[in-house]
Amino acid sequence: MKKLIIFLSLILLSVSLQGQLIKRANSFHKARITTGGGNPEQISNGVFADATDWSVVTPGWTISGGTANYNDLNDYVSLWQIGEDMITDLIANTTYILEFDVSVGTINMEIGNGNLTDQWFDYANYTVGHKSLEFTTPVGMTVGGIRFKAVTDASAGSLDNVSIKLQ
Repeated sequence: MKKLIIFLSLILLSVSLQGQLIKRANSFHKARITTGGGNPEQISNGVFADATDWSVVTPGWTISGGTANYNDLNDYVSLWQIGEDMITDLIANTTYILEFDVSVGTINMEIGNGNLTDQWFDYANYTVGHKSLEFTTPVGMTVGGIRFKAVTDASAGSLDNVSIKLQ
């Protein structure tokens, strides 16, 4: 009986260790994702394959069809990715390049950190096309992530290919 208990304990320990190894391997893979330009990507799921790692205020924003979509019916609604959902959170006093595509419409939005205590870009109309914006996080930044906060001053529109990389 004692040998059976030891044997079963070893099996349970082995299964537990395998689960931890798989978890660590997935975490390692996520942290090493890079895209063009050589600098590591900070955003997770910037192509909006689904809603994974993104949060939205509804009604207002939805994620479907490979894009994040703003309906232009609701004011001050946000699409965001908090630091812990990013591949790598943003660091204070660091310069980054934010890139995204507006694939449909014109979206009036401000862009800042995850809780908008630090605003990087004031409200502006972003029209169809590729956008590349440089920003530096403030020295005292305590919350990373990114937030797009839209208002009804333009039209409905869609975002895609969101990327943040070190400059």
